[in-house]
Amino acid sequence: MESENTHLTVKFIGEIDPAKVDGVKAAVARAAAAMQPFEMSVRGAGSFPAGRPRVIWVGVEEKTGVLSRLHEELELALEPLGVESEGREFTAHLTLGRVRSGRNVRDLMKLLSVENPAELGDSQVESLTLFESKLTPQGPIYSPLAKIRLG
Repeated sequence: MESENTHLTVKFIGEIDPAKVDGVKAAVARAAAAMQPFEMSVRGAGSFPAGRPRVIWVGVEEKTGVLSRLHEELELALEPLGVESEGREFTAHLTLGRVRSGRNVRDLMKLLSVENPAELGDSQVESLTLFESKLTPQGPIYSPLAKIRLG
């Protein structure tokens, strides 16, 4: 697992026309300006989808609702640019990595099913980073396009 690939996706944008990147940056900046910095807690672990995990994650708790509102604002701000709604409830999580094969999946599932997940820490969130991702045979490569402060 590459630590630089650990991330919390607030809104997955998908593939967009390069001519729309500046519009996406502006829309993300408008949504971020409407939100105040917040604290989040990281605890627990899991995988999805159920049965044949492809993604390993740790849970995120944010008590003020800012993170969910930020997701909603991003959905609304990006829709005019052709970015479709995800059509599902937002569940905050930090993606730790992807499962590349079925080898040792049972051991992984046992490890993730610990009844009393440990508290992994708190973090103050003051900005968003808009990333471009390129999928390669070795895994994704994330390149920051813009860092945008909240509030």
